[in-house]
Order: sequence, then structure tokens, then C-alpha cells
Amino acid sequence: SMLAYKAEEAGCEVVFVNPAHTTSTCSSCGLVQKKALAERWHFCPCGAEMPRDLNAAINILARATLRTTNRSQDSREQKLTTTAGTAGSQTCGEETPTHYKHNEQVSSMKQEAHAFRRG
Repeated sequence: SMLAYKAEEAGCEVVFVNPAHTTSTCSSCGLVQKKALAERWHFCPCGAEMPRDLNAAINILARATLRTTNRSQDSREQKLTTTAGTAGSQTCGEETPTHYKHNEQVSSMKQEAHAFRRG
């Protein structure tokens, strides 16, 4: 897809997640509550109150983060498995599991807003 192509070109990763139930699941406590599509706010007994779409976005981000964290953990476990029994014999430049670098870190997307002009 164009999104994946552009992300790869920019050195980023696209993580696809299933958006099912992201608007009905509380991003604070995990409680699932059915909502009519017309309900635009998420109110939960746990005290969470926010726009419904924001709640869904937080849930989607959490799912994506969990997927990349699990994939990173699998990579670390694979590395530990392949280096088992070689403790103390790392060759020059080889990283040990305790010095593993996480290169799937998401960079900040913060940008300053454009100046608004009345005309």
C-alpha cells in the first residue's frame, strides 16, 4: 500500500490493528459497553470521560504498542536462544541481551500549529 511504502521510505513502520470494539471498550479500565453510534462521548463507571473517537484512538494505539512490544520481546527471546551457552564470549561489536537496542521506537510527531490570519 502507499502508506506502507511512504512509511518505509521515511524509516517508519506501519502497524495494522483490528479496530473492532475500540469505541465500546474503556481505554482506562477495559470495561466493554455497547453504545449507539449517535453517542459521541465515552462515559465509564470507572470515571473515564472523553470523546468516543479519542477513546477508540487510545485503544488502537495500545493495541499497536502491544504488538510491537510483543514482536520486540520475541526478537529478544530469539537472540537469547541463539546465544545461549556463549556467555562471556561475545565477539567485538556483538551486543549482549542486556544491551539490546530497541530500534522500533516511535518518534515524536509534535509540530507547532500554523499561525492563523484573519483576512
